[in-house]
Amino acid sequence: MKKLISILTIFLFCYIKYSQAGDEFYDFRCICVCPSFSVIGEEETHRKIYIDIINKDQCSCENVLSKWKPNKTEMLKQFCPRCNCNFEVRNTTTMKIVVIIIICILALLFIYMGFLLCLDPWMNRRTRLYQEQQNEELSMESDDHPFTAIPSSSSRSNVINRVTQEQSKWKRQVQEQRRTVYDRHVLLN
Repeated sequence: MKKLISILTIFLFCYIKYSQAGDEFYDFRCICVCPSFSVIGEEETHRKIYIDIINKDQCSCENVLSKWKPNKTEMLKQFCPRCNCNFEVRNTTTMKIVVIIIICILALLFIYMGFLLCLDPWMNRRTRLYQEQQNEELSMESDDHPFTAIPSSSSRSNVINRVTQEQSKWKRQVQEQRRTVYDRHVLLN
C-alpha cells in the first residue's frame, strides 16, 4: 500500500510539473516534414519534422525553417521544394480532459485493487482455520463431516456473506476446471 501511495505521489508531482509547461502546447501549429539538411542533392530520405506556432497564412517552409537556418535563404530555396507543410488545428483542452479522465480511472482501479487486497484476508479469516477438502467424491459418501463450517456470526453483513459464498463457488469451479484439464486431459468445447 505504501508503494502504491508513493508511486501515485511521484506521478502526481510529475503531472503537475509538466502540465504547467503550457507554452509548448497551442491549439494551432504549422508542421513541416522535410528531409534532413544534410541530404540536399542526395537521394536519401531521412525525414525530419519541424514545428512552429504561426498563423495559417504564414504556414510555409521558409517561415517555419527560418528559426533553424537563419540568413540562409538560398539554401532554403533549394530545400523547401522537398518539404510538405500542413497547418493543424487541434483542441488541447479536450486532450487534457481525456488524459485526466484516464488517469482518474486508473487511480480508482488501483484504489479498488488495494481495497480488495486488504479485504480478502479479512473475509477468509475463518476459512483458513479448516483444512482444504481434497476429494469431494469421498467426502460425499461418508456420513461424518468433520470440517463443516460454523454458521457465520451476526457481525458479518449479508453482502459480505454473499461475496464470500460467490468467491468459494468460483474457487470450487476453478478447482473442477483444473482437475478436468490436468487430470482427465479434457478441454471444454
